[in-house]
Amino acid sequence: MRPGKSDVLLVIASIVLGVTVYWSADQIPPSLMSNISAGLVPKIIAIAMIALAILFLLLTYLNSPGGASTPPGAPVRWISGLKAPGASRPIWITSALLLVFLMAIEWKVLPFWLSGGLFCFLAVLALSSFSLKNIAISAAVAVLSIIVTLIVFTRVFTVILP
Repeated sequence: MRPGKSDVLLVIASIVLGVTVYWSADQIPPSLMSNISAGLVPKIIAIAMIALAILFLLLTYLNSPGGASTPPGAPVRWISGLKAPGASRPIWITSALLLVFLMAIEWKVLPFWLSGGLFCFLAVLALSSFSLKNIAISAAVAVLSIIVTLIVFTRVFTVILP
């Protein structure tokens, strides 16, 4: 199926966001205690965002039978019958959560560990069905993710987090 307008807009938004993240990460000065810049991980994430957006668009075009457009909200068929993650609504929710997370960090509303943990918890929950099991999984993923992030950035990259 050919990508619909919402798919193309999502790809464009992902590429713009990826370029912005890469540019912002490039502005981070090198660490005084390490040869590795703190901007390395955001740059890798930005490149991955751009690559995945382009891959999504390519796979959608390559799997289009006869050039039919994707109906709004319809899952895209991938390789061997696999489906892309449902409708685009959860993706827009996680994008909005990311924006709120970045504003909370920039305006120092919450400490990094708390805003990062909340973002991870809500994003994982938004991408899954709502159940007690998924709430527990989202909480576990959030706690583990923020612990690993804090250790990697403060111990390996020697970055002082907000």
